[in-house]
Amino acid sequence: VWMNGENVSSCIRESNVTKNVSFISSLPIVRKFLIKTQRQFAELGNVVMEGRDIGTEVFPNADIKIFLTASIESRATRRLNELKDSGKEILLDELIKDIKLRDKKDRERKASPLRIAKDAVLIDTTGMSLEEQTTKIIKLIEQKSQ
Repeated sequence: VWMNGENVSSCIRESNVTKNVSFISSLPIVRKFLIKTQRQFAELGNVVMEGRDIGTEVFPNADIKIFLTASIESRATRRLNELKDSGKEILLDELIKDIKLRDKKDRERKASPLRIAKDAVLIDTTGMSLEEQTTKIIKLIEQKSQ
């Protein structure tokens, strides 16, 4: 992820960001701005977007909607490995607690709550490698495009 010419990929995954993202993203003024910006970006051509309300709020008429899920433990383990790779240490139990709390906050927020779009394809990625996930998504897109 690039912002103003700077790679911020690791910065946006730091705990001070991830612990506050649910609150910030629940603010109506933020939601309105982000939805408008995401839609403007998509006007440039075909896009693939990821987010907790992309298929339900931002692009409810998208050609293909995929809802990725995984067990809390699997998600926490992936996050733990990302953090270790970047030299940060955290306990798995703390990550599990943080993920559960963020999911709860996102499901219960008034503006753009986390929910599965009725026409989304649900893919459970528990136990799948990134390569397996990517292959499954590409096959689904190819099937839907025919």
